Parts: sequence; C-alpha cells; structure tokens
Amino acid sequence: MELRVDAGTGPSWRLEMRAGGGAAVATTLDGAALTAQVRQSLDPSRLPAMLVPGQDAAVQAAEERAGRALGSAVWREQPLATTLAHELGLARGSGSALLVLVHATGPATELPWELLVDHSGVLLEGTLATVARLSEGPPPVAERGQGRALWRSPGDDQAVETVCTAIRRADPGMGAPSPDAPPEVLHLVSHAEPLGLALSVSGASAGSVTHGLGPSLQQAALAVLHLCDAATQGGMATQLLRWGVPACVAPAGRLGVEAAGAFCAGLASAGRCSVAAAVRRGRRAVAALSSPFPDQRWHRIQLWVQSAQAARHRLAASGRWDDGWPRPAASVVQLYDEALELAEDSDMGFVGLEHLVLAESQHRVVPPHIRHRLATGAARIRERLGALELLPSATRRPVPTPRLAHILSSLEPQLDRAGLWSFLFDAHTDVMVWMLGGTPSTGSGSTQTSTIAVHGPAATRLEVLGGPEDGRVLDLSPHMVLGRSSDPARADVALYAHTSVTDPHLSRRHLRWLGGGEVELLRPAHGASGPMPGRDGTWQMRASETLALSPGTTLRAIVQ
Repeated sequence: MELRVDAGTGPSWRLEMRAGGGAAVATTLDGAALTAQVRQSLDPSRLPAMLVPGQDAAVQAAEERAGRALGSAVWREQPLATTLAHELGLARGSGSALLVLVHATGPATELPWELLVDHSGVLLEGTLATVARLSEGPPPVAERGQGRALWRSPGDDQAVETVCTAIRRADPGMGAPSPDAPPEVLHLVSHAEPLGLALSVSGASAGSVTHGLGPSLQQAALAVLHLCDAATQGGMATQLLRWGVPACVAPAGRLGVEAAGAFCAGLASAGRCSVAAAVRRGRRAVAALSSPFPDQRWHRIQLWVQSAQAARHRLAASGRWDDGWPRPAASVVQLYDEALELAEDSDMGFVGLEHLVLAESQHRVVPPHIRHRLATGAARIRERLGALELLPSATRRPVPTPRLAHILSSLEPQLDRAGLWSFLFDAHTDVMVWMLGGTPSTGSGSTQTSTIAVHGPAATRLEVLGGPEDGRVLDLSPHMVLGRSSDPARADVALYAHTSVTDPHLSRRHLRWLGGGEVELLRPAHGASGPMPGRDGTWQMRASETLALSPGTTLRAIVQ
C-alpha cells in the first residue's frame, strides 16, 4: 500500500493512497496544522523533567498522541479508511504484515510516519504493518551479495569504535566488506561529516569512500547507516538510494549506542525473511529497551526503499520458495513450483490451495485415499475458477492467497508431501472439505448440506473461501453492505477490489451484515451449508456455516 504526501508551498497538502492494482484515492489535508499538532504532541517540555531508563510510559503516550494526529488526518476520508481496512483484512487472513510505503515530499518528510495509527487508532507498526519511506533510485542490479559486513570510517574515533563494538557483539558473524565477496547487508559506521560519501546519480567520485565500497554497495540488498542525521531530507539515505542501493536504514537523528546494538541484534535474529520484516524485528528490539531518551526510540530508525520489491526482498533468498517460510522437504517445494506454473498459465494473478490440489492431482505421489479425494475435488475447483472473469488491465503475476501464505508459513521444517496433505486435512478440515466437495450445487436457492455445517455460536466475522482473496477476514460493522467492487463504489466492503479477476455473478450490493451473526441477503444466494435464508432474506450464520453468494464467491462464518 502506497501513501503519497505532496507538501506544496502552502498549508494544503495533497494526499494520495494506492493499494494493490486499484485506482488511487486522493484528498487534501492541512499540512501546517498537522505539523503543529505533531510537534506539540512530541514537545519535550511536556515530558517529565527527569527521564529514568526503563520507564518510557510518558514518552510512549506522547508518541501515541502524535500517531493519532497523523491517523486522524490521513484516514478522515471514508474511502481511504475503507481501503486500509481491506488491506488489513488481507493481512490478518494471511498472517503476514502489511507494507505501508510513505512517499513524502518537502516538509512532510520530517513527520514521524512510523508512528501512524490505523483508522481505529491502533499503531500500524505495532500490529500488522511495516512502515517504510519511498524515494527514487535507479533499477538495482540483479545479482545480490551474501552475508553481512561492517565498514567503519578510517581513524581512531572512539565514538565510532564504541558503536562498532556494540554491533559486533550483537552480530558476531559480521565480517568486513570485500569487492570479491560483497555482502547482502552492509553496515556503515561513521559521523556524517567525515563520511561524506560524495554520491551522485552517476556514481561515486574517484578516491571517495563510496568509490572503494562500490562493489559492496552496488550488490547490497540493504545498507544500514549508523550516522547522525542520516535520514533528513537530502540526507545520506536518499543519496544512497539514488546511487542504486535498493533499501537503506538510517536514524532520523543521533542513535544511541545501546539502541544501535539492540537494532542490529534484532536484525540478525530475524533470519531468512524480507527486508521489511527484518527491520521490524530490529525496531521491536529497540522498543523493548523501554528507554525514554530521544536517541533510544524505535521510530527514529527509518527504512528507506526504492520500491515495494526492495522492501519485500528476502534476505538470503533462493529459488521461488519464499524463504520467510519454514523450509519443507524438496518434494513440497517442487509441488509449490508446479502450483505456481498452473497459476501463471491461468493468468488469474493468484496462487491458492486450488492450485496445490490441481498440481497434486496430476501425480501419484501421495497415498491413494488422498489422491482420490484430490482428483474428485479437482473438477469442482475448475468449475469455481471458471465462474471468475479476467480483468483486461490487471497485473497477472500470481501472488499467494492470504490463506495459502499463512499455511506455508506454518509448515514444519522438512515436511514431506504426504505430511503436507495430512496437515491440511487435519488442521484445515473445514476448508478442505468445502474445497473438495462441500460446495452447493448450481441453481439459485438449491442446497447441499456439508459436513462443516454445525450448530455453533453466532458468527462474529466472515471469511472468504476460495479465489484470490481466500482467507481474507471481513470485519464488518452493523448494517455494512458487502458486494463486488465497482466504480463508483456501491458496497461498504468490496470483494475483488485489488485482484486480477472479478465475479460477474456477484452483485455490487449483495449482503448486509446486521450484527450478531445475522445477515440480510439483498440478492439471491447460490447455496448454503445449512438451511437457506427465510423469506425476508435474513439468516443467522453460525460458526463454520458457509454461504455461496454466487458460483464463484463463498463466505464462511467464523468466531474470532
């Protein structure tokens, strides 16, 4: 999700938000008033006269006030709040973090966007999101280095040496950069003034520090600057991005030695994951210090990236398997590759459990009873996928559905193919039964009762079953209307808003959530796992019951 804040010469700023492949939503805000409000919230004179290490409640409260000021300005327009809720729903369903890219210009760059809260006042960075700052840069080189390295400015500066010692203690495996073996993560320690870097868009000048570090910087996926004021406008971080480094961490001011060490320890402990996830781990390690001093606050550690791809780059990644997931047996990785190939061939822009089933049904690897169930369900899966319609202008690169991403991130290391399917049928029984046979037959009003229909508690939320948004959790307020995405918008909660396909059989206003698990159908349903709704169109949905709004769109009642 990208948030662009253009600060002009006057007090009015233009705010534009874009998520997935959807159209941008724009509004304006009073930049001068927002800046004043944030500064007042963080005013040191409002804090206790004496700050005590390990006691940061007052500072945290001030940061929360600043975050709420930012959130109130950004999400005050309903379309922006709705888009954010949609993206957070996808993240909640997949168990992954939402990436929020802030592209700020002018005075807007100086605001602490890392403290941004969501539409309900919850800190984004503290729950399901990573906030990064977007800046321009040339396309990065295809080949990336390996491992981690530490470079320090020449000389005997005691402050530099102290920081280096803390970093090496936090990450003992860190070596020195070498042109013959460039690192994937490069730490640079120096005062801003002697470092200089002498960067330009065309490259570093001969004899400068960056000229000697050229190969390491060019092949690094992430540069970590331990500098003073390195992230200010026109500072070293943006210069490095313009020079070709795809992602850069830099403090928004002086960073204390203890905070630098904690961040590096968190970064190193993140293991094989995305740049954004590793930085989030490092920030949380700094927050765990609970230090009230300004140079020890986590939000001062800013992540600057050229693109979303740079933030999602998997450190020490290899192959098409996402290395942020546990590594199963080679046979499971091969199955996922085959599922991706099927998804690419379908040109539908997503890979889901459906594609795993279709890929496995072509083989005789798993036990016969599992193979038979998969083969039987394959025809039903193709029928449901056939009910969806390709969008002509959509991006076709397949991405995992929220549910599949969550499942693959939960696998046991070295799990084999038979173990994978046993895990799916045991841990995700309801979903697998529905996918392979618990679907209503065709025809409006027809019913086929599935084994997953039970008399459970009333639903508190709905979940999407199947398709590109499989696993997306829908958090609905009373009287909200759900339907197909359209322009202009007709539904409060839209399905297929940021996907490569749509469901032409789904109405733009299909269902109204009344609260307490009760729904009202505004258009006929295709089928349900329990008794069909009454004549007035209302139905009490209970845990695990399913409702097919159309041949291609099914919802499941959940209690969460």
